[in-house]
Amino acid sequence: ENASQALRAELAIPLSASVIGYVGRLSPIKGLDYLVDAFAQIRSSRPEAYLLLVGPVLGYQENFARLQQQVNELGISKYVVFLLDQRDTPAAFQIMDLVVLPSIVPEGLGLVILEGLASGKPVIATNHGGPVEILTGCAAGRLVPPRDAKALAETVEEILSLSAERRQALSVEARCWAVKRFGIERMMGELVNVYNMVLD
Repeated sequence: ENASQALRAELAIPLSASVIGYVGRLSPIKGLDYLVDAFAQIRSSRPEAYLLLVGPVLGYQENFARLQQQVNELGISKYVVFLLDQRDTPAAFQIMDLVVLPSIVPEGLGLVILEGLASGKPVIATNHGGPVEILTGCAAGRLVPPRDAKALAETVEEILSLSAERRQALSVEARCWAVKRFGIERMMGELVNVYNMVLD
């Protein structure tokens, strides 16, 4: 709790702000330009909203520069925060109201989705690849079409508009889903099943 409050202060994100978060590489395939466009739409109805993008630049300096330019052109640079140092990822999850993974190509399992759910956060992801397997049937998960900023904005808005009680319920559901579906007991059980099949 203290770490997340300290991080919020360090990033100059007000306590009253709604924080939409992303964690991962700043790669072009992650669809962050669509998330930025969606955020610009969200800000028109939610002036208290912030977008927190957490992840290393690595070899993606060009895409990072493009994102910064896009943010500047949309006039939202004060409300889009890049956290390029990933040591504070657990604290970053805590200050997010929800986690978005807007990848434009199908990806694998998506550990970030599991981390988000385990942190008690609703997760919005694009409806292809691993996220479909993880989030289908999860009350705290939403799937949207890739490359669709409007659908993304509407889905974020839907979650942010929920009552405090409903959001608290989603938080509990998110944690339970992450543990039930992908806890260590299940992973070990499935691994044992694979070995048994091979040995048979």
